[in-house]
Amino acid sequence: MGDVLCIFSLGCVFVVNMEYIMRDEDYKEGTPLKRLPVKRTIDFWKSRLPFGMGFAKWRNFLYMFGGNYPSESESERDKLRPNPWPEPVLFGYNLLEEGSPNHTFMLDLADDSSEPVPLSSMWGPKLYPMVEVIGDNIYVLSEILLSGPMFEVYNPITDKWRILP
Repeated sequence: MGDVLCIFSLGCVFVVNMEYIMRDEDYKEGTPLKRLPVKRTIDFWKSRLPFGMGFAKWRNFLYMFGGNYPSESESERDKLRPNPWPEPVLFGYNLLEEGSPNHTFMLDLADDSSEPVPLSSMWGPKLYPMVEVIGDNIYVLSEILLSGPMFEVYNPITDKWRILP
């Protein structure tokens, strides 16, 4: 499998095949731009994934961390807004209710028919986390202070979490 770029936008993750993106040296003035070569799209509504997740590509897998579901008390009209998940603190979300943002999901990028699979949960909730892959570990740091540890490391080989200071 060639390199892919995963872009999150408008409630979807777009997996883009980098082999087909025009290189700078191939560009000539006046050449019409090609459409982005989207390999597949993961719709968060249809897949019932939380919003506000962090992402990391490790080997041929896309890992998704944290996030939060919209409050059950929202009206149907609010759920149809273009951006139905505003800043949760400003709009009265209960981040620590059932479904708190300590989720971990994995998507096999080599299998176009795969769906996100839940994995072991983080020790603490993470909303809009910063995520970085270093070697065979994925480091996850929450951008918003919630209860529990803010900084953890995930080992995708063992599916285990460890709290960091």
